[in-house]
Amino acid sequence: MLVAMEKKRGVAVIAVVVMAGCALATLLSFLGRFWWGFDLFANFHLQYAAVLAAVAVCFAVIRQRMLLVGSLLLLVPHLVCLSYYYPWKGAVETDGEPLLEVIAFNVLTSNLRHDEVLGYLQKEDPDVLLLVEVNQGWLEALAPLERTHPHFRQLPRADNFGMALYSRFPIRAHDTVALSSELPCMATLIDWDGRLISVIGAHPLPPIGGIRAMLRDQYLKQLGELAKVAGEGGDVVLLGDLNTTPWSHGFRELLESGGLLDSARRRGFQSSWKRLNPVFSLPLDHILHSPGLECVERRIGPDLGSDHRPVGASFHCR
Repeated sequence: MLVAMEKKRGVAVIAVVVMAGCALATLLSFLGRFWWGFDLFANFHLQYAAVLAAVAVCFAVIRQRMLLVGSLLLLVPHLVCLSYYYPWKGAVETDGEPLLEVIAFNVLTSNLRHDEVLGYLQKEDPDVLLLVEVNQGWLEALAPLERTHPHFRQLPRADNFGMALYSRFPIRAHDTVALSSELPCMATLIDWDGRLISVIGAHPLPPIGGIRAMLRDQYLKQLGELAKVAGEGGDVVLLGDLNTTPWSHGFRELLESGGLLDSARRRGFQSSWKRLNPVFSLPLDHILHSPGLECVERRIGPDLGSDHRPVGASFHCR
């Protein structure tokens, strides 16, 4: 009997410590605009929710009612944040209208599975394709894409910030804009069967450390301004590895300032970075769009050797 009570007390202590840690992380996750370190806590609401749900079950089993209520109350703000993805609304009916198919993929510069990536992209055959972290070796390996997507712009680099954009449709205008930290952003105007679409490809620095986090946020702010200007002339699709999740204050400001919608909204939790890692799995790759376009379907591609997965979306005009 005493042994059972000691075990119960030990389990309760561990659960309380875990709950206290989640409580602190919850508080910090909403203070990201004040310090970059706090903003990192805003990325893990799914993980917090899973841990708190497990803690709640633990308290229920050992019949600690007050602690059970406390853990459930802590769970609420994370469920609210996750409501960004739920309830899932499924695919949108289009009555056979033509769709604009786009894919964004961080291929990872050091990834050597070139043939698998090429095979996947040829099978998916999107209308517009943005690849980031491409070097000269990647461009040579993916050269067959130039036959099916004859309109392309390439900016290979050896430092994980190269880009390449391939389009089945004519490119009417193109500009490479140097944003924060002098990292490139591709701004392209594509003629989609007579409808001009501004396609913006982006890849800011990851927020590792105060300086990089500041530069990432500056990049996202400038990206929003660029999208706003582009949106004044028509529809916009902004895509790439943005190194942020929807709960980061920088991402929210990007959507607001750029007048953009997130194709992932109410599509279920679709992590694209370290997808099979339950601790760090995060939705870092995004496809955003202006209100004149409606996302019909959004999907995550397979493991192709990168730490990221491809992200695809289909659009039609409203």
